[in-house]
Amino acid sequence: MGRGSGTFERLLDKATSQLLLETDWESILQICDLIRQGDTQ
Repeated sequence: MGRGSGTFERLLDKATSQLLLETDWESILQICDLIRQGDTQ
C-alpha cells in the first residue's frame, strides 16, 4: 500500500464518524486529494 493508506483510513474514519454533528468537509476533501494523487489502493 502507499504511504497515504494510514492517512486515508484515519481520514475516512473521521469523515464518517457517527459522532459528527455536521459534515466534515475538510476531511472529505483531503480524502479526494489522496485518491486523485494515487496515494491509496
